[in-house]
Amino acid sequence: MTDPTTAIGIRSIAAYLPSTVVERDHYRYLESLVPTLDFFPLERRVNTDLDAAEAQAVAAAKIAIERAGITSEDIDYIISQNIGGQFIVPGIGAYVKRALGCRMETPAINIQQVCAGFVDSCRMAWDAIVRDPDGVRNVLVVNSTAWHTGEWGVDASDPSSAAVGDGAAAAVISSEDVKLQFLSYVNRTHDEIYEDLVVQVAAPANPDVLRGSNMLQNKAIMRVSDRFPQWMMETGINLPNWLIGGAADKAGKTIADVDYIVCHQAQGPTIQMWISHLEQTEGVSPERWYHNWDSYGNMGGADAAVNLEHLLHGVGVEAEALIAFFSPGGAGHSPTMLLRATHEAAALREAA
Repeated sequence: MTDPTTAIGIRSIAAYLPSTVVERDHYRYLESLVPTLDFFPLERRVNTDLDAAEAQAVAAAKIAIERAGITSEDIDYIISQNIGGQFIVPGIGAYVKRALGCRMETPAINIQQVCAGFVDSCRMAWDAIVRDPDGVRNVLVVNSTAWHTGEWGVDASDPSSAAVGDGAAAAVISSEDVKLQFLSYVNRTHDEIYEDLVVQVAAPANPDVLRGSNMLQNKAIMRVSDRFPQWMMETGINLPNWLIGGAADKAGKTIADVDYIVCHQAQGPTIQMWISHLEQTEGVSPERWYHNWDSYGNMGGADAAVNLEHLLHGVGVEAEALIAFFSPGGAGHSPTMLLRATHEAAALREAA
């Protein structure tokens, strides 16, 4: 077991975004199904290549490894997740391992925690290093989202398709050269919504709107129940209070101590609901929230990590800043971690 005082956290983090930008007007064929197009992000990134999930993951992983100052042979463990792509199973872990040239004995496991995947992978990496600090020194965490390959992903006939984008994020988790130290992890699993957000083989929900749209339709598609929005407004509205407040409390802090909230970009109205509710109930300023909804939309398990990368390398954070890494996921499983920026993280700000 590692010394409990040893700092473990994010040694490096990277993002990969496809080059194709799709703007809001592209989805005017869905206009008859929604009150306004303003619900959709201004733009998102899209990758329709069949191997999008694999290629994006490898691209992000290579950047993360380079930023960590290590090689693929130094990776002791891989935890991966993909949403969408050419295969439902297997996950992309073995492909990523092979493409990077990692050692044969390096485990490459796949999880499926949907939008919660990156945060949960970080927790799993943390545990792996604590349990075997000599054998597990660098864990590669990678999440890739490819909603638009034509195999499994979004239903192009449903308004939710205009809210989602493609991309990937990767991080090296370690006890060496830590930029963002893990302080705590909390979770709530609202299993009552298990059936309300699923991916299954099904026909398009609104086939008529696809005529003349030239939109690529997936074979297995995401389905959202009619009751899910109501659950979000009645119960999901409290997730920031429970999770961000819980993560702060577990670390011996208060929600008022949190400097940044980096969130999963579920939906634009949902993000604004969370921001307003936390301000009204806890006095947390909207300025503490960091997201890029209008640039990328919902990228599943990758978007909160992409936002964290942008905050660290683009905006910059000060040493000792506390960051809530808040990423509610499908089936009601919703984790949050509290991170502390180190002086090494502050140095990245100067470089940016």
